[in-house]
Amino acid sequence: MMQLSLMRGFAHNLTLFGGLQSAAQYHNLSVGAGQGLGEAGALSLQLLNARDRHQQDPIDGRASAAPVQQRF
Repeated sequence: MMQLSLMRGFAHNLTLFGGLQSAAQYHNLSVGAGQGLGEAGALSLQLLNARDRHQQDPIDGRASAAPVQQRF
């Protein structure tokens, strides 16, 4: 199995990130971005794409997430 993740921060509280997981019969790629909102917290968006070839027919899956972090 191999796993890789990258994150890079930019000006104006913007962060881009991505990751990869790979095994003999499974692959997953994710990319996303996060935006710091100061006292309000942060907002991010992540997109994922996965493929499982464990059985005869490959199974593809996609997901997205948009978590909000609030500061109290």
